[in-house]
Amino acid sequence: IKRLVPPEYHDFWKVFSKHKSERFPEAKPWDHAIDLKDTFKPRKGHICQIQEM
Repeated sequence: IKRLVPPEYHDFWKVFSKHKSERFPEAKPWDHAIDLKDTFKPRKGHICQIQEM
């Protein structure tokens, strides 16, 4: 994988590993729950296209 990652990102190559991508990061004190209301109904939103720079 490291050879597929551009050199400027080699310090961060571990985030591209399959093992790391299949699990959540460890819990931190600043984590919080997102409590949804029982009446919540998800809605479809518009998809915004991101333009290349």
